[in-house]
Amino acid sequence: MAAPKGTRPPNAGKGRKAGVPNKATARSREVLAKIFEDNVETLEVWLKAVADGEKEPTADGVNGKWLRRPDPGLAARLMLDLAEFHVPKLARNELTGANGGDMPSTIRVEFV
Repeated sequence: MAAPKGTRPPNAGKGRKAGVPNKATARSREVLAKIFEDNVETLEVWLKAVADGEKEPTADGVNGKWLRRPDPGLAARLMLDLAEFHVPKLARNELTGANGGDMPSTIRVEFV
């Protein structure tokens, strides 16, 4: 049975106010930021190892077969993925003209 029109449930409006951040989300972001800050040097070594590749060391000092082939593209993707933790992606917005049509593309310049 539906509530009578114009009435509100007893707990309506008792939630968190708009714009107040979620405490768990804020805490998890702080923890991730701390982990990244404490391991910057290690992350740099790992990214360089992915980009440059690694060869198996041998007894005579000459590098042996590849343990990991060089992949600079993967290193770049990993760096961009890590950057998302600090710089969130921006929402994509589509601009439209009146009634959802195309945007006007005429520019008028008037010199006085």
